[in-house]
Amino acid sequence: MDAVYHVLYDELDAAVRRVCGENPKLQTQLDDWVEMVEQKRLRPYSELVTDLITT
Repeated sequence: MDAVYHVLYDELDAAVRRVCGENPKLQTQLDDWVEMVEQKRLRPYSELVTDLITT
């Protein structure tokens, strides 16, 4: 399913990087997070209005 999720990005990004960075077993989760961000499938909630207007 192709989707874009608007999240409280700053807080979630910091948490994912902290938790995954502390536990080598979670490296795959961190890699997946980075990939989603690079693909712009995870976007800051603050961009929701702009995205709704332009779609």
